[in-house]
Amino acid sequence: MLRAIPTLRWLLCLTLALYVSDIEAAETDVLGVCKAHKGGEIKFEKCGDRICGRISKLARTDHLTPPTDSQNPDPTLRDVPLLGMTLFSGYEYVGDDRWDNGRIYNVENGKTYRSKLRLLSPTELKLSGCVFIFCRSYKWYRLEESGNDI
Repeated sequence: MLRAIPTLRWLLCLTLALYVSDIEAAETDVLGVCKAHKGGEIKFEKCGDRICGRISKLARTDHLTPPTDSQNPDPTLRDVPLLGMTLFSGYEYVGDDRWDNGRIYNVENGKTYRSKLRLLSPTELKLSGCVFIFCRSYKWYRLEESGNDI
C-alpha cells in the first residue's frame, strides 16, 4: 500500500497537468484570422491575459489614400490608419468556448460597445453585442493566416 502512494501522487499530478493544458488550449482556440461580415479580416491574438483583435486586411483595397479612424471622438486620433488598428479588446475566457467582457470599437461612428465571442466550431466564430435591448450577432469564418496584409 505504501508503494502505491507515490504512484497515485504521480497520476494525480499528471491528470491535473493535462486538465490545466486542456483549459489553456480552449482559452486560445479563438486565436487566428477571421473573415469579418463586411469582407475585411480580423486577427485575434493574446494581449496579456486577454484576447484582442485588430484589422489585418481591409474590406476594400481601392482607396487612393489609406483609410483612417476619421470618426474617432478624439480629433488627435482621426489620422490613425485603420489597417492594424485594434478594434476588439478585453475578452476573457469564461468556459464553454465563450469569451466575455470584451469591447468592440466601431470605426463607422467612433463608439465602443460591450461584446462577446463564441467559438461555434473550429472554423466559425460568433460575435454578438447589445445596446440597450437591441442586439446583433454575426458569424465570422476562420481563414489561413498566410494571406494577410499584417
